[in-house]
Amino acid sequence: MNKFKNLINEVGEKVLKVVKKNKTLIFVIGIALVCSIAIAIGVYAQVTNKKIIEKNETVDEENYQLLKQDFNSIFNNKKNEYIDIKYDIEQDKQRTI
Repeated sequence: MNKFKNLINEVGEKVLKVVKKNKTLIFVIGIALVCSIAIAIGVYAQVTNKKIIEKNETVDEENYQLLKQDFNSIFNNKKNEYIDIKYDIEQDKQRTI
């Protein structure tokens, strides 16, 4: 057990020596890592945003088609009601004559 603790202490001391000697290198590597992560997040956001925009355009087109069908059905129903009323009036005129 003592050998294991000694080994850990030796490794820790060596790592500290390397860190103390190469502070600027570690700093540059850290900045590069942070920048690469930021770029990856930005690219992911752009791709996701593009997919969302494409999906919204598809949904908008589908909603437009549904709205158009609803309008056409309402218009046709009103037209048919008008024709039925006109037909009923014509029938009433013929009955009274």
